[in-house]
Amino acid sequence: LLRVNALLALGSLAPGTDRDELLAAALAGAHPNEQAAAACAAAMTRNEDWLETLTTLAAAQDIDASVIAAAEAAVKVIQGGGLSLLAKPVREVGQDTIDRKRIFGS
Repeated sequence: LLRVNALLALGSLAPGTDRDELLAAALAGAHPNEQAAAACAAAMTRNEDWLETLTTLAAAQDIDASVIAAAEAAVKVIQGGGLSLLAKPVREVGQDTIDRKRIFGS
């Protein structure tokens, strides 16, 4: 759970190769919670360079449904959608019980 929340936090950091390498490794990894967290974090960066990877994850049929849902939301956010689209996957993967209206809106 700590690692998952650390991955989520990477989305709010300034751009950097270290951050991007960690997110890429988690997205390609074998742990669904970490993949979903990394997808959400990648979306928070709003960096279009993540679209190909996230679109591939969203279309995958052989991975955990939580990863697909997070990747689908992430793609929408990067394509201009509001951060509110990430509220549910972030809450679920990070086991967050705090309502984060300042980040995700209503």
